Amino acid sequence: MDDKAQHRLAGFCIAIIVAAVVAIFWPAIVAGALGLLSATVAGALKEWVFDAADPIAHTVDRRDFWATVQGGTLGSIVFLVIQDLTERFSWTL
Repeated sequence: MDDKAQHRLAGFCIAIIVAAVVAIFWPAIVAGALGLLSATVAGALKEWVFDAADPIAHTVDRRDFWATVQGGTLGSIVFLVIQDLTERFSWTL
């Protein structure tokens, strides 16, 4: 798996997990937005804090940040679609 795909997968997972946890307490749209925000912050911190701290072993690459944001965006969208479908097609006993 190439580097950008790993960043997309990380952003996707972060967004889904954060949104699922936040959705316990807040509406789905807030959870999806916080999932995307979390993936964005994680990508920024990884690139501009972690990678910048060790310039010999790591390089700061803006494309890695944007790949993480892309994954977070997709993760938030998938979460919102799944959340909407489960609300539409569930019933109470």
